[in-house]
Amino acid sequence: MVHLFKGPRWNAKLLLNLTTDSAGVAQFSLNTTSFPGDFELFASLTTDTDTYRPYNTPYYDSPSKSVSRLRTASPDSASSSSLAIIDDKIDGALQCGKDVPITIKYTFTGETFNADSVDVIYMVLSRGQIVHHGFAEASVKGSPPVTQGEVSFRLSVSAEMAPSVQVLAYCVLPSETVLADSKTFSTEKCFITKVSVQFSPPKSVPGEKSSLQLSAQPGSLCGLSAVDQSIYILEPGKRLNADKVFDLLPSMDSFIDYEVEDPVECLKVRPRRSSLYYPLQPSATDAFAVFQRLGLKAVTNLVLGTPDCLLYRGETYHKGFRYPMVAFGSAANAAPVPPVPENVGVTVRTIFPETWIWELAEVG
Repeated sequence: MVHLFKGPRWNAKLLLNLTTDSAGVAQFSLNTTSFPGDFELFASLTTDTDTYRPYNTPYYDSPSKSVSRLRTASPDSASSSSLAIIDDKIDGALQCGKDVPITIKYTFTGETFNADSVDVIYMVLSRGQIVHHGFAEASVKGSPPVTQGEVSFRLSVSAEMAPSVQVLAYCVLPSETVLADSKTFSTEKCFITKVSVQFSPPKSVPGEKSSLQLSAQPGSLCGLSAVDQSIYILEPGKRLNADKVFDLLPSMDSFIDYEVEDPVECLKVRPRRSSLYYPLQPSATDAFAVFQRLGLKAVTNLVLGTPDCLLYRGETYHKGFRYPMVAFGSAANAAPVPPVPENVGVTVRTIFPETWIWELAEVG
């Protein structure tokens, strides 16, 4: 049995008594005609809405959900529309040389459309460059109060995209609301130039002659090494592989240089304006944060981000820090730190590996 309540917990009203099915799920529907404005729902396993529990008594989780009324979208009101890139159909890293479907889910609420579709624009970035872009049409035929659906496009994964790609999707609604989302996908650590090496015969006994065949693109300069296997046993983790090569690449983090950042004017606040919503920190899902996270400079006359300061009666108020400040002292006044003694171990070497081949070979 699960009990569904409406309203704040200190003045909750019981709406429904539900029973879960064999999967532990209880479905319900509500007639909200008599509910004024936005409201909150929460569920509980007990009819007691008091959150205090005495010592040594069972504790039951009581999840809640805020429900917003459907309002006509406008540039002056917060939007409940959303755009999200779905990755639940992608398992692991993207494979090179294959086409991968990328799905974008959209929800438009309170919008009035003059056409039967909205363009959802997508971009694919890798190593700080746009490697693929296009758009998909999201169907909004009939302009219902709430429009939900999905659009998708196929991404051809190539070696130039390794080791990761960032997918950006955004759209502009008739209410001048900009929706955006981004997601990072890992790719296989593949290379443009393919190389293979084979022994003939593949197995041989000591003293038997064996030939080595190297295959690569014409004009390639390849490094060859043939060493005793005990080298990798004595010094594990020092073998050259794809991870070590990609670790040599510069950082893939994107950012916008402060010299090209647009100045944001402080938001002017009128007296007695108590309904102003001003978050302490910008949301990581708003359009401005999504573009900035990918290092993309947006040139637009639309409102993308919230200002980081307020102007009230001639005084400027900046946002406070969410995290505590850390004080740093001078290193000259700090007490000397005694050196940590090294634990030097004595290794008795009983295996003497041998290197047979260590050279460069040019493929004709």
